[in-house]
Amino acid sequence: MKDNSKKARGSIEVYLPPEEVNALLSALNAIAVADPENRTARHAERLKQKILKHGRRFTDKGTESSVIYFYNEEAATLIHLFSFFTLVTQKPEMITDFFSQMGRPRRE
Repeated sequence: MKDNSKKARGSIEVYLPPEEVNALLSALNAIAVADPENRTARHAERLKQKILKHGRRFTDKGTESSVIYFYNEEAATLIHLFSFFTLVTQKPEMITDFFSQMGRPRRE
């Protein structure tokens, strides 16, 4: 079991290999530069800068990796940004309707 005593209080710990860090930051950068005045773009830029400044690289058993700590609000923003990014970058036929399969419908 990991010792999380040094983990930032109330944060979510995310471990990513280099290729996923590069993909994450590239996507955030694409959103940020698309329209720098847009609120969504500003959120993407803030998250990108936070990851670059506070993300930690390490080697575990000869394999490079990283750990990034997100607060709940940042994690929620990240999910929102990636949903948005997927909508604008994927071909419509590549997006599957998972929404209709999610949870239970609300009672009216």
